Amino acid sequence: MRFVKPSLAALFGLAIAGQAHAAQFFLSTSPTLTAVTAPAAAALTNPTLILPDTSSVGHLYLWVKLAPSTVADGTPTENVNSMGLDVVQEGGGGQAAAAHATTYNVFGMTGNPAATRRWDVPAPTTVATPMTGAGESVGSPTLAVFRRAAVSTVGLQDPAAAGDHDLANSPVDATGNIYERVADISLIGDAATDAVKNPLGIPLFIRSNTQTVNYDGTLPNHGPNTFFGAGDAAVNATNGNGGVQSANPDGFLVVVGGGATPEPGSMALLSLGALGLIRRRKA
Repeated sequence: MRFVKPSLAALFGLAIAGQAHAAQFFLSTSPTLTAVTAPAAAALTNPTLILPDTSSVGHLYLWVKLAPSTVADGTPTENVNSMGLDVVQEGGGGQAAAAHATTYNVFGMTGNPAATRRWDVPAPTTVATPMTGAGESVGSPTLAVFRRAAVSTVGLQDPAAAGDHDLANSPVDATGNIYERVADISLIGDAATDAVKNPLGIPLFIRSNTQTVNYDGTLPNHGPNTFFGAGDAAVNATNGNGGVQSANPDGFLVVVGGGATPEPGSMALLSLGALGLIRRRKA
């Protein structure tokens, strides 16, 4: 598997040529992105989640970056109204996975009235946790399957305009792009990652499924392309067959060992390795 990224300049050129704006789904190890510069930095990084041992619970957070609303009246210019996404481990060398997800929590599902919630599909009673009867799931190597849609609810759009109750955790960057927490995936390690088979950790991908990703076509920014992770060209995730993902990983998972927490020096080396990966990706 080749992990070479095209330049940011080339990607921006593709985005401009293809459409006004493409939403970006990305992974983070942080549930909050509060500073003005933090959201943009997170969207430019494919993170490494490090679990110190196989008994530790970790969290991956799925975020989305949306186009700015209009300056004059705050009207949204982009709305994702269907989110058919999987988060998948794709390790190599015979070690496809190193952890399993135990549950997830979809944000924006506590609004009152119900019309201010993000999703009302799967119906009739849509909840924040996996709805297994409608094809949602958690496990391994596929950590999470999301099959959500908004028919009479707000979907993913400017939370201030929509009355979204997760507004406090939806920062705006210096250029007006809106960032919304989408879900918190809880996972636990199953085995230490093999440094020979997966030297950077287990690659993680965001992948479309047959629910697909779709947009409100009446708004200026309406796909069909979507960015998954950082540093890859946008892909058309409206394909009804699903299975669409970026060419390169959207993150990595490292499980250090099967027992005690590693020495601080070992953790420092892992952190340095992850930092080096990020720098190489940005080079």
